[in-house]
Amino acid sequence: MKRVCAGLMVFVAAALPSYAGLVAWWDFSDGTYRARAGALDGVAVGTVSVVDVTDSAVPFEKALRTAASGNNENYLNIGNIGSLGIYSNSFTLSYWVKASQATVDAGSGEVWESYSGSSASGYEGIQSVLRKSSQSNAGKLYTVVAENGTTSTKLLNHGILTNDQWHWIVIRYDGATDELKYFEDGVHVVYRDEIRIATLATQLERDARLGDGFGGLIADVRIYDTALSFSTDDFGAVISGELSEVPLKPEPPAPPPPAKLVGHWDFSDGAYDDLVGSNEGDPRGIYSIVPSGNEYFANAIEIGPTRNIDYFNVGTLENLNIGTNSFTVSYWVKHAAFTNVNGYVNTFESKQGGMGITTVLRASNISNPNRAYTTMESLDGTDGLLNGGTVADGAWHWIVIRYDGETDTADYFEDGHLYDTETGIFSLTDGLRKVFIGNGLDGQMGDIRIYNGALSYTLDGTGDVVGGQLATVTENWGVEYAVCPSDYQLYPRDRATDTAVVQISGAVSNGAVSSVLLRVFRDDVLSSTATQSLVFVDGAAPFAFDTTIAAETNNYDFEILLSKDGQENLVRRVEDVVAGDVFVIQGQSNADARLYDGSASENESPFIRTFGMNSDVAEVTETTRKWFLAKGDGSRGIPGGVGQWGLRMARLLVDEYQVPVAILNGAHGGRPIDFFQRNDAMAKDLNTNYGRLLYRAQAAGVADAIRSILWYQGESDQGDGDVHETGFVALYTDWKEDYPSVERFYIHQVRVGCGVDKNDVDLRDRQRCLPDTYPDMTVMSTTGVNGHEGCHYFYETGYKEIGNHIAALVAVDLYGSANTANVTAPNVDYVYFSKPTCDEITVVVRKPEDLLTFDAAASADFLLEGSPVAVTNGVIGANNTMVLSLDGDASGATGLSYTGHSYDGAWVTNAAGVGLLTFYNVPVRKGDSDNDGLADEWEAHFFGDAMGASPNEDSDSDGQSNLQEYIAGCDPTSSNSFFSARLSSDCVLGWNEVSGRVYSVYWTSNLLGGFQCLESNIPWTGSGFVDAAHHAEPLGFYRVEVQLQ
Repeated sequence: MKRVCAGLMVFVAAALPSYAGLVAWWDFSDGTYRARAGALDGVAVGTVSVVDVTDSAVPFEKALRTAASGNNENYLNIGNIGSLGIYSNSFTLSYWVKASQATVDAGSGEVWESYSGSSASGYEGIQSVLRKSSQSNAGKLYTVVAENGTTSTKLLNHGILTNDQWHWIVIRYDGATDELKYFEDGVHVVYRDEIRIATLATQLERDARLGDGFGGLIADVRIYDTALSFSTDDFGAVISGELSEVPLKPEPPAPPPPAKLVGHWDFSDGAYDDLVGSNEGDPRGIYSIVPSGNEYFANAIEIGPTRNIDYFNVGTLENLNIGTNSFTVSYWVKHAAFTNVNGYVNTFESKQGGMGITTVLRASNISNPNRAYTTMESLDGTDGLLNGGTVADGAWHWIVIRYDGETDTADYFEDGHLYDTETGIFSLTDGLRKVFIGNGLDGQMGDIRIYNGALSYTLDGTGDVVGGQLATVTENWGVEYAVCPSDYQLYPRDRATDTAVVQISGAVSNGAVSSVLLRVFRDDVLSSTATQSLVFVDGAAPFAFDTTIAAETNNYDFEILLSKDGQENLVRRVEDVVAGDVFVIQGQSNADARLYDGSASENESPFIRTFGMNSDVAEVTETTRKWFLAKGDGSRGIPGGVGQWGLRMARLLVDEYQVPVAILNGAHGGRPIDFFQRNDAMAKDLNTNYGRLLYRAQAAGVADAIRSILWYQGESDQGDGDVHETGFVALYTDWKEDYPSVERFYIHQVRVGCGVDKNDVDLRDRQRCLPDTYPDMTVMSTTGVNGHEGCHYFYETGYKEIGNHIAALVAVDLYGSANTANVTAPNVDYVYFSKPTCDEITVVVRKPEDLLTFDAAASADFLLEGSPVAVTNGVIGANNTMVLSLDGDASGATGLSYTGHSYDGAWVTNAAGVGLLTFYNVPVRKGDSDNDGLADEWEAHFFGDAMGASPNEDSDSDGQSNLQEYIAGCDPTSSNSFFSARLSSDCVLGWNEVSGRVYSVYWTSNLLGGFQCLESNIPWTGSGFVDAAHHAEPLGFYRVEVQLQ
């Protein structure tokens, strides 16, 4: 048998094996007993330690040492290995072992034990024991196997383990062949036949132990839930297969990334923004931004004296990946003399359910006044108390809390001095939820920073910080930005290039800084870098970068770094910047479109944004100068709110055209038209609704790039149609001045309910007619939309449908969509009596190509003005006209109105569900002024004048006179429009039916013999004629005649 000495083996660096099956691995490389693979962390019992391995020939650098003793005293418990799914199936156990003569002399230490039982109950499991010098086969590693409760055991043969050398041991069980094989130092050790066992299944609840009383070293312990493949040479040495890869030395683990500034609030721009992350500050209670008087930062937040009322909430920190890992918190604090009756205030609080961190300042009326105490409590209830020094009244103090997850050590610094260190905090996971700054402080805080790592530091002999990363935190970088983007900002795109330019510029006053570096990331992948060397003139060095970004559904991040002494220092990070289109929504509560029944959150997208907040309060408008991801369930008083149908519209546009969208919503419920007017003396008057919206648009940098304004208002103007129209035209005129880029104005015609009377249609009709005077306006109906609760809308069948309708219209007008059919709201063109008896009216719409549907019950919403006659029925006629049946002669009527109704019900809609616009007192045409047999309304429609056509003339040269075309209901100006009939194979005769006409059908078998009338006066709604009598005739001819009814 060939023996291979481990000391002669050569190992090369390699990546970890890629095959599956490694379910547990302890390599002790981090100095702990934690599992590198799997979830079974080791638990030390007795005298156990991790030691360094200096032998470069072996594939590990740490090993486990247990003290030599009797059983059950010193070992590492690695847990229930039955949970790994081995024993009942195949498995491979691999480990390294090193013994000395002293180890052999001490005797019978167990290297591996997952073995239990007695001679009475039977044994089960595996045990590897080093034979002591007083026993036969001294120095051999004996592996004993007992299967499933038998009283007999089987022995795997071994060679002698050479003292003071590493040996690689493998035990491999193949459940398919029922074979147990043993390997030492890469050689298959064979003695007679392989050991065959039936099963080790009953070992499922047995804990395994490493080094029980062993006294030697054990390393790189691995368990696979498969029998690793292998092949050997003639001497049994493993030369290939999965097993040959196990001892390859893995690449050293990558060093942890450097600590990154993930949250920074310095209030330099007068706002509460996070300069490097997305945890935007949310001040509560009494607060303000004030000059700091501190050389390291210009501004601070001043916070009131009431705990749990006055504080600065900087949001949730889970996404910063701190708590379970390392972190550093740095901030400055200044307080007046304490009078707090509670005895203390929290300067930094990130605690939930008793877990997390709290730094308190003790008040002057209790023991240890003005001392800063920091408590850190982990999941298991472990408390650490970090004691600080005296934080004097009226002066700025720099506080740092640093936690190193690798060494489980927490440090506390005040004013650059290390005051206290605690170990054993273990984990702060789940405790770091929200962070409250200055809870009831009655003082100021500034330059608040959070890093996702433990900043390095060096100390002098007195404990003061003199070097490392921590020493650079108080560096006054002296950067003033002239132009810089914000998190979530949307830049209006140049539609010619489909891009936008992001400008970043400013000046640096710190003379030690040599250059400015800009890094640009696209979806977290570095896409470009730019560096500018600084030239200082009069103590300042300017810099400027222009970056072009595409209008696409991808986010761009920007990092600004300053180079000093060869080290690049991140001073600002801006995230999730996009380019796209901007819209404004304005009006009453149905423009606000908050949640009444059902949320619109399904439409939220990282590529729909808004700026500022729709608020009645000037101060809120002025201070909420930041971008948000849009929310849909309302707008007024809701950070990020744009309203339900606005969000729905935006989502459809973003998904279809892959261009981000921003919406500014300024709506306010229950307000008349004069509430929305501009103060012409001061357009940005923050005491006006108009001024607050304009302020937001200009602060966002989009006022000159608004593509459309969408309006839904008028309920509060019911009965004052003239006031509403005059007010809206004034508003429209001001909009065109302050938002010069608007391409189209969309007006939602209000509907019955919310104060709008069913029979008072004047205001709504004025809205309908606005585009006739102002061609850049379009009116959208709200009739046909169900889910109406009498004033507002449910989401699913209400605001969602409004969003669908307006998105389709915007897509055609602004994005060039080819889906133009049934997009605009059906709108009346003219109305005329279809019969000389004046008991039928035909309504002609402006887009006869759109397909209309008339629910019969909708006839109740049509009113004849000036006549008691009622509309009894309605149907869709030729060219998508509406034909209304009346219950009498309505010749005295002044006009026809369509009112619509509230709630759900019957509607007139087009094929897309867009409802007919309501209208008021549209005149009903009647008569034949020139007595030429052609109705006035027909002549006016086709020839532009009630007496513009000659009845005998063939205006379109199609062989039919104008009178014949009129009687047939055809277009006299199109040669493609003429009266015709068609016959199917089963003798169903059809023709192009027109309202107000009747038809007669004739048949003959011989054109020379005359025609027989089969049926006369067939109404135009009769859907043709079926000739059952002549179906079997071999030959026949039909004639269809049409005449006015």
